[in-house]
Amino acid sequence: MTAPGSVLADRNVAALALSGGRLWVGYFDRGLDIVNAGLEHAAHHEDDALFCINRIVDDPEGGRTAVATANGLVLFDSAGRPRQIMGRKDGLLADHVSDVAFREGGMVVATPAGLSFVDRSGVRSLYVFHGLVNNHVYTVATPGRVTLAGTLGGLSVLDDDTVRINYTTANSRLKHNWITALLRVGDDWFAGTYGAGVLRLDPGGQWHAFPDLNDGFVVNPNALMASGDRVYAGSLDRGLFVFDRSSGRWTSTTGGLPSLNVTALAAGGGYLYAGTDNGLVRIAEGALR
Repeated sequence: MTAPGSVLADRNVAALALSGGRLWVGYFDRGLDIVNAGLEHAAHHEDDALFCINRIVDDPEGGRTAVATANGLVLFDSAGRPRQIMGRKDGLLADHVSDVAFREGGMVVATPAGLSFVDRSGVRSLYVFHGLVNNHVYTVATPGRVTLAGTLGGLSVLDDDTVRINYTTANSRLKHNWITALLRVGDDWFAGTYGAGVLRLDPGGQWHAFPDLNDGFVVNPNALMASGDRVYAGSLDRGLFVFDRSSGRWTSTTGGLPSLNVTALAAGGGYLYAGTDNGLVRIAEGALR
């Protein structure tokens, strides 16, 4: 099912999330739509801050939704109303926010200048001077007090606010330093890269390639997610890749997609939502088996 064009403000989708029972659709340069569950109508938000949307993240505990943009971090309340805009004036390293992850008591904010940690004590930042592998952070994940930061120059793993280890092509079997997406899958981490497809980091700190993906591809920043026993990866120019956790195999599909550039993914209620640079589609997950 393709979302009706009359509902959405634009076709160039950059970010997706399901939050508060609604579908949030962020655009490359047209702000944000919050769409009701039936995809019948949308509330559109567009202003100086809500313009170029990089990431939409639901707070699993606080009822908030964080929208990372090129002009700040916008925090929405549970009713879908913008309540706060954070940027350099508030202590973040940059106004451009590439990703955000919630953790107990606060958030970790990714920017092209490093990481900013936001909690009740205020805002503090970490960058190359403190051991981060590269200042340009594209993606963050926060299991407990651990933070993983995927950057232009490799992956940094932090305990609290201290860098514990950096992975690069020079010191590990990581095949590409540019990390675009991170996903926890069981005890492993899947890392989307700009050119080497998806790689797996095991609990022992070893990197593994997937034989099915040996020719590599670009994984888009908002296009790596898990639902049930499947992992989905959206590529820049090769459609959608699907990983079956039971068989350990990847397959790819382009059927029903309005573009081979799959820019964002979300899943819920038995459906996969795939955003592209030419529109949004809703696919029954069973149809991808």
